Amino acid sequence: MGRTKKSATLDNRSNRLKLDLGIRHQTPLAAGFYLAYRRPRSGQAGAWLARWKDMGEKVDKQSRLGDADDFTDADGIRILNYAQAQKKAEDWFKEAVKVLALEQGGEVVPIGPYTVTDAWADYLADARRRGVKGVKIMDQTAKAHILSALGDLHVGKLTRKEIEGWHEAFSQAPRRTSRKLREGEQPEEPKPRTQEEIRARRDSANRNLSNLKAALNYAAEQRKTTDAAPWREVKPFQKTTSQRVRFLTVAEQRNRVEIQRLLGEFTTAKYRMFFTLIYATGLRSNEARHLETRDIDSMQQVIHVRDGKGGKDRLVPMNGKLYGLLRAYYKQEQPAKPWLFASKAGNPICAETARRALLCAAAASGLERIAHV
Repeated sequence: MGRTKKSATLDNRSNRLKLDLGIRHQTPLAAGFYLAYRRPRSGQAGAWLARWKDMGEKVDKQSRLGDADDFTDADGIRILNYAQAQKKAEDWFKEAVKVLALEQGGEVVPIGPYTVTDAWADYLADARRRGVKGVKIMDQTAKAHILSALGDLHVGKLTRKEIEGWHEAFSQAPRRTSRKLREGEQPEEPKPRTQEEIRARRDSANRNLSNLKAALNYAAEQRKTTDAAPWREVKPFQKTTSQRVRFLTVAEQRNRVEIQRLLGEFTTAKYRMFFTLIYATGLRSNEARHLETRDIDSMQQVIHVRDGKGGKDRLVPMNGKLYGLLRAYYKQEQPAKPWLFASKAGNPICAETARRALLCAAAASGLERIAHV
């Protein structure tokens, strides 16, 4: 199948109108696959049918494709000429063969079009089965950014242009905010304008594109889509994760002095080093509390954060000065293994105890407001 196969009885209108009424006439397109035509006894326009008959597989299926162009010119949708009917029949044969293979393999075949939402649900179920962390956040993000725009689309009919259009629109859309709007209030978040804002939105668009591709690739592996995979041709934005260099503002410089004053007021080396690390790297309190000594890589000058936000691991760079402080702290304190910051009981330090130490240091330094920890 591929090129239009000629048929002396079906490929032109005048020959079809000479055929007996109420009888199915068919021409073979390939072994077991037929394009059929039947005109009702009333004499109205006939209908195109796709028929698959395979005695070996015990298959005898038929599907109506559309009306024939016996009296009205074809529109390619409801009314089909011979070539259009053959193409539609070939598409139906491919789908029918795929469904039969899935059924014979014990798969549950979806009823109706297989949408992006269906593909994401299957991918998420597999991720849970494999014990992937952060599935809840993945699902929330997909519902907000992927399924809201593409969820109802048929995977088999997705085009590269549609995915690229969604990807580009995402990069130009305002950043979502969790703040609830008051009644009648309109969102004020502007579209990204600065180079940094554009980079950040493109980086977010790339991450969602990766999730979309992963779900669609899984659907393809499970043979729930056609052979075409246009999403694989969509390229991510380039240079979205490169390091940025900028200068501190006056407010940030003042804040830096205040933080240095704050760190100097801690009475114990453990909590002074703990909050110095948080300030220098941007780690979350829970991430810093659960650091182990093996997570400090002196050769690569990075900190390995395990099971961080979204249940994901990541590498956080550190400079030589910070590593020197960590090394001096460790030699002095000798925390209980394997923790970098351990309590007297040999567990990670308590979050509430760390918070109280921070409040005491803030009071001693004269700071009225401190960041939430």
